[in-house]
Amino acid sequence: MTTVALDFGWLRWKDFDITLYGTPGHIRFDPLLPPYLWHAMGVILVIDATKPDMLPRARSLIQMIVKRRIPYVIVSNKIDLPGVMSPKEIRTALGISDDIPLFPISATKKSDVHFVLESLVDSITQFRY
Repeated sequence: MTTVALDFGWLRWKDFDITLYGTPGHIRFDPLLPPYLWHAMGVILVIDATKPDMLPRARSLIQMIVKRRIPYVIVSNKIDLPGVMSPKEIRTALGISDDIPLFPISATKKSDVHFVLESLVDSITQFRY
């Protein structure tokens, strides 16, 4: 299945009610991003660690997030597949420092996804707005 416009859901995590919006990173979905980022308390940017050609797009999305001063974490997904980029390669390509959380995960592993959510909630509660 592919996402037509967005995914939407709710989650209760460590005494927080979280509303999740998922949008594909394609440019054609850019008009959807400003309203979501306007109300966002945090962002999980998921990149495919097997597709270095997609990193320039991820970099432009990071600029949109940073411009709005929203806490974020980056997930490099598909680390269980061959041809995966290292975290250092990803950081260099994205131009992000070591203080930005970067999690190499497999999204099919529930424990990996939970760890990312926990990190984002921690970032949100500690972020200086």
